[in-house]
Amino acid sequence: MKKERNKMTDNYGKHLREKGNAEDTVKKRMSQAEKYLKWLEGKGLEIYTSGEKEIGGYLDELKYNGVTVKFKRYMVKYFYGYLKDSGVIEVDPFEKMDRRERKKKEIGEEEERELERYLSHLKKQGAGKEELNHAEYVLREYFGMLEESGAGYLEVKLSTADNYRMGLCTMRKESGEVKYSASTIRGRMKSVEKFYGYLLKRGKVIRNVFKETGRVKTVNALPRNILDEDAMMKLLEGLKRKIKDGKDICERRMYYRVHVMAELMYSSGARINEVVKLREEDIDFDRGTLKLKDDKTGKSRTGFLNGYAKELLRKYMRERGYMMVSKSRSEWIFFGEAAASKAFNRFVRKVSEELGLGGFTSHNMRHGFGYHMLRAGCDIRYIQEFLGHGRLGTTQIYTKVEKTDLRGVLDKYHPRSAMREEK
Repeated sequence: MKKERNKMTDNYGKHLREKGNAEDTVKKRMSQAEKYLKWLEGKGLEIYTSGEKEIGGYLDELKYNGVTVKFKRYMVKYFYGYLKDSGVIEVDPFEKMDRRERKKKEIGEEEERELERYLSHLKKQGAGKEELNHAEYVLREYFGMLEESGAGYLEVKLSTADNYRMGLCTMRKESGEVKYSASTIRGRMKSVEKFYGYLLKRGKVIRNVFKETGRVKTVNALPRNILDEDAMMKLLEGLKRKIKDGKDICERRMYYRVHVMAELMYSSGARINEVVKLREEDIDFDRGTLKLKDDKTGKSRTGFLNGYAKELLRKYMRERGYMMVSKSRSEWIFFGEAAASKAFNRFVRKVSEELGLGGFTSHNMRHGFGYHMLRAGCDIRYIQEFLGHGRLGTTQIYTKVEKTDLRGVLDKYHPRSAMREEK
């Protein structure tokens, strides 16, 4: 790891000198880049899979130790910009962070204070960074809409809630397409409803009108790109080949990790957040099982490994100590929660597009498991247990077959299919 770090910082220094930076500036920026890389290594992480969460964690630690963060943030941001421009990473997390910052809507002082109190309340309730960011974005947009209509946030009526819902439903992109899906609108309405529930408990409003407004109907549907069995095998083999064909040791190592994760997900039907949180003690090789815990529901269940996935995971566990991380190892076997999840989706999508299979993500892998098990004749109630669905109705989306399958089904099961018209 030290050798890779030194090579990366040396290349960074060479780039800075070519850009005409003074030697003093070059040394400062190289020093800050090295400190950040060392911090990642100490957490068992890598620059290739790092993102907003890791940057935030690093800066929070510096802030706790009394370091001025603004300068350090700029240094880390400049380093990420270099990494993207030189092709070391594909996504610069600062681009998304800065874009979100620019999109923050200006709101009144009273609303700003109320929003700050509410976010603080959510944080005390255990809300994660993603939930906090979503709540802030939605409420800023909502307050902006209220300001345009001349209404105060404490004086809303049922008609206000209905107008907000209708506005979301009718909003269009420049192309003329509907801007928000039904599930996105429901999520936004739920966020505002939760906010007014908080105000109701504090006695600031006398009713929660967002609880009374009509609901936006959503339909459970399969993702657009669900691979058939042959295409899924093609994708898994493509990931396996990349372990040897990667451009350098770092990329080959990443594809090794991604290939193992993909095989586990397709074998067990696990969610990506369940796989990235796997620990060594969650694996039972004798029984061929995994202990899976879903972050969203907090529930645990058992995942099952097929023979190939079990042996692949066993080999990975033997090799991960010296192939995958520094001496400071993470408790998670795939090292880095959200970072590992983002890297998985990025690398899988890249391979699927190269193979002409379209965009593909972790959830397509899970849907593929359910769909293929049903097509193979597995009872839908078993599939429900495998996937950890609380309701059978959720699992029944897999009964939606493509039209291309219907010809074969008709020929196989219709009582007159075997007959031929006499000439």
